[in-house]
Amino acid sequence: MADRRGNNETLLLFTFTVWVLMSSAQATSEYRVLHAFDPSKHDGGGLYDSLALDSKGNLYGTTSGGGQYGDGTVFELTPHSKSDWAETIIHDFNCKERVGCIPEAGLVFDAAGNMYGRTSTHVFELMPGSQGWTLTVLYDHGGPSNLLLDRAGNLYAPQGPGKYDSGAIGELAKSEDWKDGWLYSFCPQYPCVDGAEPFAGVTWAADGSL
Repeated sequence: MADRRGNNETLLLFTFTVWVLMSSAQATSEYRVLHAFDPSKHDGGGLYDSLALDSKGNLYGTTSGGGQYGDGTVFELTPHSKSDWAETIIHDFNCKERVGCIPEAGLVFDAAGNMYGRTSTHVFELMPGSQGWTLTVLYDHGGPSNLLLDRAGNLYAPQGPGKYDSGAIGELAKSEDWKDGWLYSFCPQYPCVDGAEPFAGVTWAADGSL
């Protein structure tokens, strides 16, 4: 997946590398690996989705494997030199813990600098602080698609079984307790012919529709 930046740079990630493709006025491109993951160092592996970029130019993402417990990570890449970026593991997932594990979706930032993401079983929030990042579970249903954030800080994604146990588009409304609800439930049985089990994420239309 690609994440567009300024200065004609396109950041991409493969299973075990994050790299940048830089274009120039001469219509040539320079390929450079920013970070190569090393399973022997337990720094993650198995990158599936797009990177998140903060205001300082640092990159954030998830891996579905590797890490301290082999169940995936949240990582940060900070510019370190022209040839390499420094990696920091923000969180090591452990399938034995309630927060879930094996994330296959990317991360999204809100205006306050908090990050949101999904594991296979949960939606989580990562809040920065003086002692590092704190992970909190917001919702006990996960999935492989990215979350969509609106201006009010509410989150949207295919979420949960829905009314007909065939999948739904869900909303997590930002509040002290994060209220969850289904916006639409899919039903594949006749006469419901609108499909089932939505897999990909959602996006905004110009009129505010999803």
